[in-house]
Amino acid sequence: MVEVREGAQVSRHRFPSAWARVVLEEGWRDTRLALAAGGRELAIGRHLPAAGRAVLARELSRALRAAGGPGA
Repeated sequence: MVEVREGAQVSRHRFPSAWARVVLEEGWRDTRLALAAGGRELAIGRHLPAAGRAVLARELSRALRAAGGPGA
């Protein structure tokens, strides 16, 4: 589950670990990080610098593999 907090508003997004995958797109201007499953995608880590998104992507992929999901 991912919680997104924008001011006082909190939304929760569930991604089954068996289907969830990490999407990391490294472009020349920016790096985009998202979790995807079942045709849905949620951008995450937008307040991190590009290098931080890459680190988070590796950590999330490792955690998903450990939970039995495909990871990246």
